[in-house]
Amino acid sequence: MEQINSNLMHLNPRNDIEYDLEYHIYKLLHREPFFARVSRRLKKVALYSIPTAGVRLNEGSFSYELAYNPKFFASLTEEQRLWVLMHEMYHIALGHVSERSHEGEDKKLENIAMDEAINSLPNMIKGAPEFAVVPGRTPPQEASPNSIAYMVKDH
Repeated sequence: MEQINSNLMHLNPRNDIEYDLEYHIYKLLHREPFFARVSRRLKKVALYSIPTAGVRLNEGSFSYELAYNPKFFASLTEEQRLWVLMHEMYHIALGHVSERSHEGEDKKLENIAMDEAINSLPNMIKGAPEFAVVPGRTPPQEASPNSIAYMVKDH
């Protein structure tokens, strides 16, 4: 047991919280079985260095990865967790990670457009958390004037 704990400390040197993402993916798959195929091929990677979550194609292993900040997920409600997981899996299902990127384009702007497309889906827009980028939504009070929320407010 001591060896396991020391290995965990190596992966988690700041002694950050442990978070069981698999449990929430399990709950999502009961509600939305469409994502089962995506989830089976998805490696989950806890990263405290990112603010929220994201998916990527690991070119070394040719597999998809869901990188997530455990602190961010722990701060969400159950519904928000499931929504974020669906949002990230939609990026893979819709080919945003592997097929939709264009050379020479602004990657941040591309990602905002892809986020808007996902968040505008009928099953996503109805439960979109306040922090989600949704076309036409009034930006939250805490959003800075040059934030993404203001960029998409009128589109």
